[in-house]
Amino acid sequence: MQITRPPAVSMWRKQTTNLGFLTLRYLVIASGRYTRTCLTNCVKVLVGRKTFFHDHDLIFQQYVLQLIGFRPIQWLTCIGFPKEGPGSQAFRIMHAINFARSSGLVYLHTPFSVIGHADRPQQKWANAWETFFNLGVGEKACDVERHQVVNYTAGKQAGGLRLFFGWENRLDELDDHFKALVPDDARTKIKSEREGLLKIQKYFAMAL
Repeated sequence: MQITRPPAVSMWRKQTTNLGFLTLRYLVIASGRYTRTCLTNCVKVLVGRKTFFHDHDLIFQQYVLQLIGFRPIQWLTCIGFPKEGPGSQAFRIMHAINFARSSGLVYLHTPFSVIGHADRPQQKWANAWETFFNLGVGEKACDVERHQVVNYTAGKQAGGLRLFFGWENRLDELDDHFKALVPDDARTKIKSEREGLLKIQKYFAMAL
């Protein structure tokens, strides 16, 4: 007699296999990048130049330390791309806050430093948007070394961050968490001491 597995079991096995493949692929690609960076840094040491690791290298390093049980990832911050406008960077920070809370991490706030479409000196432009969105209120400042915190922007771009914390097959759930954190004007206004959320609620009403 042929035994037919329940659909839920078959789906679970398929998802598990897919996650295993994606994780292996990430480790192979990321380890290759990390090795190239290490070799480049060796050359820099020989010629007397300062070594440097990209964010995606540091993320890979932290993930390996977490895998072997030496040091779990604890902190998440968000540094946007220099050419991004204020809305895009604020939106990304809100996703980072949501990801941290949903994954049991601590969000460490990094203030805006470079924002695209500036109509005044960059520092004043960045400070103005930092004050407007007010996203750092109630959050701890990012005062740790780069190798101790994951940059959400780089982690998402590298493709590993969702894998690290089991969100690859649960993106709808993560999205629901985000919508609960930042509702649009058609939903009940959020109850929070964070003034910036009320502003973002209006700013991103069409995006949600």
